Amino acid sequence: MTAPITKPGAHGTLYRYAIKYRDAHDPCCPEMVWHCWAYNLDHAEEKFYGDGDEGWRIVSLARVSDAASQHRAVQHAPRSS
Repeated sequence: MTAPITKPGAHGTLYRYAIKYRDAHDPCCPEMVWHCWAYNLDHAEEKFYGDGDEGWRIVSLARVSDAASQHRAVQHAPRSS
């Protein structure tokens, strides 16, 4: 199992979260992803919705692990000349 991506926060450890979401009223809307730093799942959801949901619906909410960042670094690194 890979470790979650973390950093120190003012009130403890912050975790990196990926929130997949879509338009709650448009079934043709593609799924999108938003990332944030939060202390737990509830905090991540609060940060996503802010002052209101604006019509978005969360499809999934999960901590981001080191494996995901390593994949980006390896698979999508700039090509050298």
